Amino acid sequence: MRRVRELHPDIVPGAAGLLLALILLGGAVAVPAPASSTSVVGPSAFPYAVSILMGAGSIVLLIRGFVRTKSAAGRPDSDAKPDDGSEIAEGAADTTGKSSTTRRFLITGGMLLGYILIFIPVGYLLSTFAFLVATTMYLDRRRWLRNLIFGVVFAVVVYYVFTLTLNVQLPVGILG
Repeated sequence: MRRVRELHPDIVPGAAGLLLALILLGGAVAVPAPASSTSVVGPSAFPYAVSILMGAGSIVLLIRGFVRTKSAAGRPDSDAKPDDGSEIAEGAADTTGKSSTTRRFLITGGMLLGYILIFIPVGYLLSTFAFLVATTMYLDRRRWLRNLIFGVVFAVVVYYVFTLTLNVQLPVGILG
């Protein structure tokens, strides 16, 4: 009887990320250039950069997933250890195997969707802080102080970079 080879857990997020990068790249192409600007960098520069970086990271995930799937195919099942990245974050919510990786991916995606939904009504600072702390606490509960400090520092630094340096106003939400 022929065995069906299981895919490595990096393949699905890699493919999803590559698809999102291509969609973002399509959006960047559709951004019109300003009619009366002499600027070298136009409004589509940031979406281009993000889509290229996201695509490159996704391709790395895909390659890593396919290489690890191929290398795991040669190992017998008794010695095979699921290589799902669960050993990366000790204290992660669930590290029981490949289904936990899918579960973490879906829960993190749900948190991202929640972040998108509350971003404008709640405001950048509070929603970003809540999203980052919730996500990092879900992935690594033992380092709660580091997670809180990261959430505060990241949200505040990015807020000031955008508002003071780039003159881009971010939603203030309930704080404004």
